[in-house]
Amino acid sequence: SVHDVLLAVAAWEVVNRGSAVALAALCRRRGFILAAGDASKVIAQGPSYVVSFFHALLVTTRGMWHVARLLQAPLSAQLKIPADPSDPWYAASGSEIKQTNLLFVSFLLNDLGHMLLSPALNDTALVIHHLGFIGASFICASY
Repeated sequence: SVHDVLLAVAAWEVVNRGSAVALAALCRRRGFILAAGDASKVIAQGPSYVVSFFHALLVTTRGMWHVARLLQAPLSAQLKIPADPSDPWYAASGSEIKQTNLLFVSFLLNDLGHMLLSPALNDTALVIHHLGFIGASFICASY
């Protein structure tokens, strides 16, 4: 639902803001080695990379888990989420994958917002990439 997507986008924003605070503190720490002027770049762009790292780790781990769970599933459950929640493969191919898709699309929406608001992060190819995968994600969710 839209509500779930907005909550997940907000959760990614919490990770972004938390990492911004942590990176700023780290850059002020004596002995933290940065070239002159790099601290402002780390503080401005670093949170996006931290969130991207956690997103990649989480979604990749969940994706491998889905593949492992579906190895024994019939081909029909591997290719299409069963519509009937009483189907024995519904949880493995349905609700769990929908949750991973929610994590994926909410990250993309959050990151897209940061790219559009920050010239340092704005890259036309990356914006197009995000929009394409957001579209694919909504198609997956409606399938």
